Amino acid sequence: YIQVHPTFLYESLWNLAVLIILILYRNHKKFKGEVFLMYVAGYGIGRAWIEGLRTDQLVIPGIGVPVSQVLSIVAAAAAIIIIVYKRIQTKKKGVQTEFSVKSEATENDDNRSEVEVSSTENEEN
Repeated sequence: YIQVHPTFLYESLWNLAVLIILILYRNHKKFKGEVFLMYVAGYGIGRAWIEGLRTDQLVIPGIGVPVSQVLSIVAAAAAIIIIVYKRIQTKKKGVQTEFSVKSEATENDDNRSEVEVSSTENEEN
């Protein structure tokens, strides 16, 4: 019999790990679309690794590299390049992230509440 890797299991575990990382990271994103790009990069890296383990592949003639492995590496590299570019642009422009805007709004609401509490205390005295 032919010994093969359980690539479906590997892919399932890899995708679960990517999902957990994305869920934990989503509140810290720096720009719109960053979580999606992180998914593309994570999926591409995992897919390139898993495709290297497979025995039934469509290979590029002459060089013997699997087509799916090349495509996943290109997708992952493109996603990483876009993430780096967008982060540099965001940092240069000083653009606030959605998360920081929400944090500032929450802080402003807290400050208003303190003002309201102190003004009602003054009215009672």
